[in-house]
Amino acid sequence: MLVLTVQDSTEPGELADLSCDFVHVYAPAPAVVVLPARASPAVVSALRHAHQMRHDLDVLLPVVTPSAPVRRILHSRP
Repeated sequence: MLVLTVQDSTEPGELADLSCDFVHVYAPAPAVVVLPARASPAVVSALRHAHQMRHDLDVLLPVVTPSAPVRRILHSRP
């Protein structure tokens, strides 16, 4: 299992690239993403895209965050 901890300074573009790489490199193994409480909208969007890609492949990508609004966004349908 891969655990990725996102720092406040993580650039959304870098995160999007890494997230897409996870889909291809670590599938079918699960990966867990840990977000800070104040994740930027761009970071949340990048993770939502990766989350959807992993879901389409039937691979788990849990996201851990203390932010209930972010959890709702990540679990909502596109």
